[in-house]
Amino acid sequence: MSAVPATKIRHPEELTVPSKKKIEQVLPHLTSEGRRDLLRDIFNALVDAKESGDLGHVNHVVDAWYRTLLFKIQPDHEERWEKARVVIAAHPEGTEQDRLQEQLDEVAEAED
Repeated sequence: MSAVPATKIRHPEELTVPSKKKIEQVLPHLTSEGRRDLLRDIFNALVDAKESGDLGHVNHVVDAWYRTLLFKIQPDHEERWEKARVVIAAHPEGTEQDRLQEQLDEVAEAED
Protein backbone atom coordinates (compact mmCIF):
# COMPACT_ATOMS: atom_id res chain seq x y z
CA MET A 1 0.00 0.00 0.00
CA SER A 2 1.41 3.39 -0.92
CA ALA A 3 0.53 6.73 0.56
CA VAL A 4 -0.97 9.28 -1.78
CA PRO A 5 -0.27 12.84 -0.72
CA ALA A 6 -3.43 14.76 0.01
CA THR A 7 -4.12 17.98 -1.81
CA LYS A 8 -3.48 20.94 0.43
CA ILE A 9 -6.50 22.85 1.65
CA ARG A 10 -5.75 26.51 1.02
CA HIS A 11 -9.15 28.16 1.53
CA PRO A 12 -11.58 27.82 4.45
CA GLU A 13 -14.48 26.99 2.12
CA GLU A 14 -12.61 23.80 1.15
CA LEU A 15 -12.84 22.44 4.72
CA THR A 16 -15.15 19.45 5.12
CA VAL A 17 -15.90 19.92 8.82
CA PRO A 18 -19.38 18.98 10.10
CA SER A 19 -22.11 21.61 10.25
CA LYS A 20 -22.57 23.80 13.33
CA LYS A 21 -25.77 21.89 14.13
CA LYS A 22 -23.98 18.53 14.10
CA ILE A 23 -21.11 19.84 16.21
CA GLU A 24 -23.56 21.32 18.74
CA GLN A 25 -25.14 17.87 19.11
CA VAL A 26 -21.90 16.22 20.23
CA LEU A 27 -20.07 18.96 22.17
CA PRO A 28 -22.18 18.59 25.33
CA HIS A 29 -20.80 15.06 25.65
CA LEU A 30 -17.23 16.30 26.17
CA THR A 31 -15.80 16.16 29.66
CA SER A 32 -13.88 19.19 30.93
CA GLU A 33 -10.68 17.27 30.17
CA GLY A 34 -12.01 16.52 26.70
CA ARG A 35 -12.76 20.20 26.06
CA ARG A 36 -9.23 21.09 27.12
CA ASP A 37 -7.74 18.43 24.84
CA LEU A 38 -9.95 19.43 21.91
CA LEU A 39 -8.91 23.08 22.22
CA ARG A 40 -5.25 22.08 22.50
CA ASP A 41 -5.52 19.93 19.39
CA ILE A 42 -7.33 22.64 17.41
CA PHE A 43 -4.78 25.30 18.38
CA ASN A 44 -1.91 22.96 17.48
CA ALA A 45 -3.60 22.25 14.14
CA LEU A 46 -3.97 25.97 13.50
CA VAL A 47 -0.25 26.49 14.14
CA ASP A 48 0.58 23.56 11.84
CA ALA A 49 -1.78 24.95 9.19
CA LYS A 50 -0.16 28.36 9.38
CA GLU A 51 3.35 26.91 9.12
CA SER A 52 2.52 24.57 6.23
CA GLY A 53 -0.06 26.65 4.38
CA ASP A 54 -2.46 23.70 4.63
CA LEU A 55 -5.78 23.86 6.47
CA GLY A 56 -5.99 20.08 6.20
CA HIS A 57 -4.50 19.87 9.70
CA VAL A 58 -7.56 21.63 11.11
CA ASN A 59 -9.86 19.49 8.99
CA HIS A 60 -8.25 16.31 10.31
CA VAL A 61 -8.50 17.32 13.98
CA VAL A 62 -12.13 18.42 13.79
CA ASP A 63 -13.11 15.31 11.83
CA ALA A 64 -11.28 12.97 14.23
CA TRP A 65 -12.85 14.54 17.32
CA TYR A 66 -16.31 14.61 15.76
CA ARG A 67 -16.16 10.95 14.73
CA THR A 68 -14.86 9.94 18.16
CA LEU A 69 -17.69 11.78 19.90
CA LEU A 70 -20.26 10.18 17.59
CA PHE A 71 -18.89 6.80 18.63
CA LYS A 72 -18.78 7.67 22.33
CA ILE A 73 -22.36 8.93 22.57
CA GLN A 74 -23.79 5.60 21.39
CA PRO A 75 -25.62 3.87 24.27
CA ASP A 76 -23.63 0.64 23.87
CA HIS A 77 -20.27 2.38 23.46
CA GLU A 78 -18.63 0.98 26.59
CA GLU A 79 -19.78 -2.58 25.88
CA ARG A 80 -18.59 -2.47 22.26
CA TRP A 81 -15.29 -0.88 23.27
CA GLU A 82 -14.68 -3.63 25.82
CA LYS A 83 -15.33 -6.30 23.18
CA ALA A 84 -12.86 -4.55 20.86
CA ARG A 85 -10.26 -4.50 23.66
CA VAL A 86 -10.65 -8.27 24.07
CA VAL A 87 -10.09 -8.88 20.34
CA ILE A 88 -7.08 -6.54 20.29
CA ALA A 89 -5.58 -8.07 23.45
CA ALA A 90 -5.81 -11.50 21.85
CA HIS A 91 -3.35 -10.31 19.20
CA PRO A 92 -0.56 -8.42 21.01
CA GLU A 93 1.78 -8.96 18.06
CA GLY A 94 -0.66 -7.15 15.83
CA THR A 95 -2.69 -8.37 12.90
CA GLU A 96 -3.74 -7.27 9.48
CA GLN A 97 -6.41 -4.57 9.61
CA ASP A 98 -8.80 -6.57 7.42
CA ARG A 99 -8.55 -9.64 9.68
CA LEU A 100 -9.10 -7.53 12.79
CA GLN A 101 -12.18 -5.96 11.18
CA GLU A 102 -13.49 -9.44 10.37
CA GLN A 103 -13.07 -10.46 14.01
CA LEU A 104 -14.85 -7.34 15.24
CA ASP A 105 -17.66 -8.01 12.76
CA GLU A 106 -17.94 -11.58 14.05
CA VAL A 107 -18.31 -10.28 17.60
CA ALA A 108 -21.01 -7.83 16.46
CA GLU A 109 -22.90 -10.57 14.57
CA ALA A 110 -22.76 -12.90 17.57
CA GLU A 111 -24.55 -10.35 19.73
CA ASP A 112 -27.37 -9.82 17.18
